[in-house]
Formats: sequence, C-alpha cells, structure tokens
Amino acid sequence: MINNKGITLMALVITIIVMIIIAGVTISVTLGENGLVNKSQSEAAKYEAEANRKSVNLAVLSAARAGNGTVTEENLTKYLNEQIGDGKYTLTSEPEGFKITIGTLEFTTTLKGVVTEKVD
Repeated sequence: MINNKGITLMALVITIIVMIIIAGVTISVTLGENGLVNKSQSEAAKYEAEANRKSVNLAVLSAARAGNGTVTEENLTKYLNEQIGDGKYTLTSEPEGFKITIGTLEFTTTLKGVVTEKVD
C-alpha cells in the first residue's frame, strides 16, 4: 500500500485560484469606484463642508450679537478667526454684507447676520 501524505497538484491549483478570486473581490470592494476608500473620502469632504457651514453661521451670529444686531467687518473677522482659523478663509466686503469663501464653499451674509450659501 502506498501512503499518500502530500498534497496533490490539483488541490494546490484550486487553492491558488480561490485565493486569487478572494483577493480580487477584496481589492475591488476596497479600491473600486464605489469602494470603501472613495466612500470614506466623500464622507470626509461632506463632514468638513458641514463643519464649515456651522462655523460660519456661529461666527456670523456671534458678530451680529457683538454688534447689537449689525455685523461689522471687525467683529466678523474676530469670530471667523476663532471658529475657522486665521488664513483659512477669505472675507470680502460687499454693499449688502460680506462674502466668506472657504475652499470651494462660498457664503454671503447681510449686515443683519443672515447667511446664505452659494450652491453649484
């Protein structure tokens, strides 16, 4: 009697093929067009945009409160620096209020503190 203690070539080939298929599916789920990496980057961008919206609203409301209902450039700059950080936004004075730009987000505010966002 022959005692077979080794693995057959066919079993080895099948095992390798199964491992290649599993690796392909894993890579596709992780790096594909709708993969985990792309979804996490998209969600991170949404989170940052929402955080900036809230920071701008809080800064404008604080500036309006400090100005007794009127937003001044000095107060707005002070509170934007507190909420967002110096140099992370641009503030432009306009006849009806101010324009605040953070990255690709653009907000406008009236002198009474009403904030609107430009939606592309």
